[in-house]
Amino acid sequence: MPKPSITAQRMALHRAVHLIQDQPPFILRDDFALKLSGVTEDSWFGVDKPVHRTPDRIQTRAISVYRARFVEDLVLDAAASGPLQYVILGAGLDSFSLRTPDSANEIEIFEVDHPRMQLWKRQRLDELGLSAPSHTTFVGVDFERHRLSEELPAAGFDNRIPAIFSWLGVTYYLTRPAIEATLRDMLELTDSWVQLVFDYVVPPETLPTDDREWFTLYHQRVADLGEPWHGIFTPTEVATMLTDSGFDDLEDLSAAEINATHFSGRSDELNWPAAVRLMHASRGL
Repeated sequence: MPKPSITAQRMALHRAVHLIQDQPPFILRDDFALKLSGVTEDSWFGVDKPVHRTPDRIQTRAISVYRARFVEDLVLDAAASGPLQYVILGAGLDSFSLRTPDSANEIEIFEVDHPRMQLWKRQRLDELGLSAPSHTTFVGVDFERHRLSEELPAAGFDNRIPAIFSWLGVTYYLTRPAIEATLRDMLELTDSWVQLVFDYVVPPETLPTDDREWFTLYHQRVADLGEPWHGIFTPTEVATMLTDSGFDDLEDLSAAEINATHFSGRSDELNWPAAVRLMHASRGL
């Protein structure tokens, strides 16, 4: 059996832990996350363990649940106006299709990920007795080697229908040429409007010293897991990549903006780290 991406497992676990360690109102309710992760509740990473209450894991949990909620709200809102294609790049253990089985008439979902990770997830679904809804298509893509503009049409992507691309927790691990090629492919794929949501990591030297701790911890942690970061960019670099690719409307959200609008006044300690920004880009809206 292939091995899963450890970071994909951990992100699913963070979504599960949110429902145990944090206080209502929940940012995202993912009742499939723990099952899909394969992490047992009595393990060292069990959802009720003290390890999840450290500041760095609280911040990572905030990233995991808020970025998913942000793009899923966009998808559900757009689908209310007509047919939509939702492309989840680096889908990992995403459970949107399982949580929204009634959306089949409005949303066609494409889960795109590395073939090995995708095989592990599908085997995991079989073990759990779960079936992906009929409006979900799995597309195996290695972003460093494959062209999205070739693989998605072969899987049934329709260039006449609007599309929202979710690219969460992925650009960290890609080289700039792979990111730029994928951005261009997104816009080549459809003649209709396109929206894209992704998060990215900024260089630590651009941050105040007190805001660098999360970056330092996770940069080393994922490297030790064998999944090092390659994509670290300034907001100016990201904006240039997007506009050069053809996106014409950019909304780049900082930690300060996200915390002020979505984490202020909570009774728990959830907060978004300064080292990560959330980008919402579109063309033709």
